[in-house]
Amino acid sequence: MKAKIKATGQIIELCPYVYDVDGNDVLLDEVELLDNYNWQQVRIDAAVKLTCALSVTMLGDGYSERQIVKQSVELTDALVEELQKKGWRR
Repeated sequence: MKAKIKATGQIIELCPYVYDVDGNDVLLDEVELLDNYNWQQVRIDAAVKLTCALSVTMLGDGYSERQIVKQSVELTDALVEELQKKGWRR
């Protein structure tokens, strides 16, 4: 299994096993990786991008900034909810 070190971008090969707290070998195929994902950061990134995209068209159509922001947040929440249901990870 390959992984990337976030700080350096270096690609490494992981061993096919890990150790549990008692020091026992456990194969990676025998474990389920839990979602330790920062969904709040995904939500912020998506909201910013959606706000920029919607501003291009909606401001020209007479919508207020408040309406654009509200629509962006609603769309972001729906997007993140759907991504979480599908088990999406970055």
